[in-house]
Amino acid sequence: MSSHGGKSGESIMMGRGSVTKWTDKWAETELGTKWGDKWEEKFFAGIGSRHGETWHVSPSGGRWSRTWGEEHFGNGKVHKYGKSTTSESWDIVVDEETYYEAEPHYGWADVVGDSSQLLSIEPREMPPGVYPNLDFGSSPPPPVDDLPDSPLPPAH
Repeated sequence: MSSHGGKSGESIMMGRGSVTKWTDKWAETELGTKWGDKWEEKFFAGIGSRHGETWHVSPSGGRWSRTWGEEHFGNGKVHKYGKSTTSESWDIVVDEETYYEAEPHYGWADVVGDSSQLLSIEPREMPPGVYPNLDFGSSPPPPVDDLPDSPLPPAH
């Protein structure tokens, strides 16, 4: 048995083909081994970058990690670089086609579809108190002159 955690996301920036995606995930086994992986990519019209880190911690506390990155120039050349705690390192330029998804593969409809348990929670009646106006509609708040002249009763 193991416990898991993580988060990921993606966005379309300005709706014009610019993409940012990221993830950060981790887990721990019942024996105490921990690991994680996180990365981010940003692209626009075939030009962009990816970078990330992978790590591992043994139950005895031994640590290992690798950081890496890629710069995609949009001309078939990709600069790849990185290093690890075990003395690995690389810094090369290779011929490689750049591939990225210009549209998110997991949108709002997917989020809502995967949230049936969360959406099944019945809202509770709010206890008495003062709450901010959370109406995000288009109507502006009433002018201050429209508020009652009498002071509010003291809070108990």
